[in-house]
Amino acid sequence: MENVAVRLERNTSLKDAPDVETTVNLKVITNLLSNKKGRDIIILELFRLTSFTDYFIICTGENAMHLNAMAEDVELNLRDSGKRPISVNGQGFGQWILMDYNDIIVHIFDEATRKRYNLEALWLDANRIELI
Repeated sequence: MENVAVRLERNTSLKDAPDVETTVNLKVITNLLSNKKGRDIIILELFRLTSFTDYFIICTGENAMHLNAMAEDVELNLRDSGKRPISVNGQGFGQWILMDYNDIIVHIFDEATRKRYNLEALWLDANRIELI
């Protein structure tokens, strides 16, 4: 049991800063979502708060087709640069698509579902990064 505790302690260390590849992918993803007319795009900086990811990107779409189009665009463009998601959940349901790229987790919501789960309030301590 001691080995497990030591391993968990080592894996839960927080970062001082994200790596360069993560920063580049963050910009790529937000630009793709913006170009696909995603609304209310917010980036939450989490690397000082949690060890499971560095950033959340939260975005709102109009309907199921729009959410799927944004998710597909992100996935195809990142795949071209060799980056694949660990998992993608919610495609085909039209309310919330979650794309886990390890250091970046992308949340693409319809408006009602985004209000219901209110991730921005849940992660109130996270820094918000302005889109330029």
